[in-house]
Amino acid sequence: MAHLQEESLNSYLALLLDEHEGIDVAAERRSPGEAIDITVMPVGTAAPLPILIEAKIGDTPTKRREAIKQARARLMSEPRALAFGLCFPVGLRTVSQSARAAQDALRESTLAFASIQYCGRDPTWREGTVADLADSLRNAGLSRQRVAFAVERCVREAAEEFFQAGCGPEVAAALALPKTSKDMRSATLVASLMLSNAALLHHRLRLVPTLAKITPLAVALREPRRAPALIRDAWRAILAVDYHPVFAPALAALNSLADGCAREPLRRIAENAVLMADELASLRFDHAGSLYHRLLESARFDGSFYTHNVSALLLARLALTEELADWSNMDELARLKVIDPACGTGSLLMVVSRWWVRCSTT
Repeated sequence: MAHLQEESLNSYLALLLDEHEGIDVAAERRSPGEAIDITVMPVGTAAPLPILIEAKIGDTPTKRREAIKQARARLMSEPRALAFGLCFPVGLRTVSQSARAAQDALRESTLAFASIQYCGRDPTWREGTVADLADSLRNAGLSRQRVAFAVERCVREAAEEFFQAGCGPEVAAALALPKTSKDMRSATLVASLMLSNAALLHHRLRLVPTLAKITPLAVALREPRRAPALIRDAWRAILAVDYHPVFAPALAALNSLADGCAREPLRRIAENAVLMADELASLRFDHAGSLYHRLLESARFDGSFYTHNVSALLLARLALTEELADWSNMDELARLKVIDPACGTGSLLMVVSRWWVRCSTT
């Protein structure tokens, strides 16, 4: 008895998904001999990102890992995209070769699927029907928008609290910012952004084994009155290890504030970081640059320019060519250096590091 192949199931899945409102679906073969890929485009959203689906037949840990690996490889080459991994139940291999029968079986089957980020912890898989998958695809971009909006709103609210409390002169002095009265609101906004960046990274660093003894952000929040002091001590300990560009200005801003003035805005920032830090990968690659320029209206006047991620990826590809080095020689790669003297939020360096890994593994 002939078995349904992965490309047939991908084609049938694309047809079924295309029946659902809010998404346009296409099945295409990228090159001769390769499997059919499914690309989904949300409809009715501002600046939608294409969603790439990497599917495997058989819902096993091995097949899930393969789907994750292939989805991440696609994300590396297509930065302006989202990705899903999907596993068909193995029983679909033996259903009728009839297109109608195969689609009916697929429509009633339980699929395993997950939104895949380029890096970070393994995704959370869920099980559901094609209709459930369509709902997840339709809402996939909302997570990205939600994280960006939540961080921006938190920074603005904390900045307003600092401003109303009269903290502008202190943070302006600590961060070497202009100290005229008209600059005080901008100073508190910059300080809030520095504190937010540090809090977001602080929470993610709980996953680094060498920093396991540093008080996690979530633990500091359990003691509201002592939280500013606990966070200050944690940031000093992190600074002693590394991460100077993030924690040095944040610590300078925090040290300029009395605990009573800092407590409530800092609690707001820390709670938001605990909720949002692990979702930052959805803002691939650099999350801070676009937020900086949206929050700081003066950025375009003071010589700040934001390198978009697509531009950064193009520059990385042009710089890190196949002829540049023997990418299989670790000693040679260890001597290779990349410098961005005006790195800002690190858009180019982040893309370079990931493209470097891709070159050295492929």
